Amino acid sequence: MVEGSQLVARAFPWAPPNMGMAPETWEGRDTGRAPGWQAVFIIDGDPAEVWDEYVSALGVPEASAVNSCTVEIVTAPDRTAEDATTTMIPPDSPADAAASARFLTEPALDGENLLDCSARIGDVSMFMKVGASRTCVGGDDGSNDCSLRPVSHLVVRVGEPQGDQPGLGSSELRYERALAQSGPGGPGGPETWPAAPDGAVVLPELTDVGSEPGLPGAGEPIDDGIDPFLSFLRGSVFSVPPGGRSLVAPALLIDCNSGLVTVLRIPGTPADAIAYFDNAAADDDPIRTSEGVTDDDQTWITGMISTAGGYYLGVTAVTHDDSSSDVLIDECGD
Repeated sequence: MVEGSQLVARAFPWAPPNMGMAPETWEGRDTGRAPGWQAVFIIDGDPAEVWDEYVSALGVPEASAVNSCTVEIVTAPDRTAEDATTTMIPPDSPADAAASARFLTEPALDGENLLDCSARIGDVSMFMKVGASRTCVGGDDGSNDCSLRPVSHLVVRVGEPQGDQPGLGSSELRYERALAQSGPGGPGGPETWPAAPDGAVVLPELTDVGSEPGLPGAGEPIDDGIDPFLSFLRGSVFSVPPGGRSLVAPALLIDCNSGLVTVLRIPGTPADAIAYFDNAAADDDPIRTSEGVTDDDQTWITGMISTAGGYYLGVTAVTHDDSSSDVLIDECGD
C-alpha cells in the first residue's frame, strides 16, 4: 500500500466479469485462486503523487498522473420538478467543457475542485476522484436534487487485459479541446488532438466541499441515494442488511453509466451476503457466481446481478471473521 492512501477493509479477489459475470474457467480455478485482485483506497496524501506511486508499482508508468488525470470545475446546477425528467445533467458545449478543465501541467483554474483520474492499460484499471463529486438524485415528484459532496476514492483492479489500446483519463479533455477548436470539420483522429503540455505538475487548488458524508447503516440504501439507476429504483431494494454497516462513503467512481463503488461489512458468510443481494429485487436475473479461497485462506464468492437496461450489480464477498463478511459492491451500465 502506498503512503498517502488507506486500504478499505482488504484487497478483494477479482474474477473478472464479462459485464459483471465471473467466467467459468480461468487458470488456477482448481485451486480457488482468483486471477486478479481489486481494492478500494481512501486518499489522504497528495493525490497526484499517490497515483504515480501506484502506476509505478503496477508497472504502467505510461499511465502517469499527467496522462491520466485532469483538474476540473464541477458545479451542481439547480433543477426543478418542471424541468427535471432524469437524474442526468445535460452536457456542456465543447467550448464550455474544455474551459472548465485543465491538464495537470497547466496553470490552476479559478474554482477548480476535482482531480479526476482514470487508466485502463494492460491488465490494470484504475479510477480516482479527489475533491468534489456532483450527485443528482431524482425525487418522487420529478424533482432533481443536485449537490456537491466530497470524494477521495481510488479503485485499483489488476488481472484482466483491458484491450490493445490504452484508455487514459486525459483523452476526453484532449478530444474536447480538439472539438472546440475544429469547427464544422470535426476534431480529426486522436493523433491530432492537443496533448498535455510538458512541464511541472501544478497541484490542484481544490476548494473545500464541506464535511464528509455519512456512512449508510442498516436499512439505508447502499449508495446513499447517489446512484442514478438505483435511485430510479428508489434505493429500497438494495439496502444495507440488518446488522451491517458501510466501511466507506459510497462514490460514483468507475468510468461507466453510474459507476458506484462501496464496501460493506455484514453479518454471516459470503454465501449469506450473495443470497441477500440476489433476493433483493424480484425482477432481476438470478446471480451467477464463482467462488474460491484467498491467499490468506478466506472464502470468497463473486458474481453479478443483471438488471434492466444493461445495468449490473457486482457483488464480491470475503470472510472477515467467524460472524461477518466484507463485501465490495459496484454498479455499472453499458
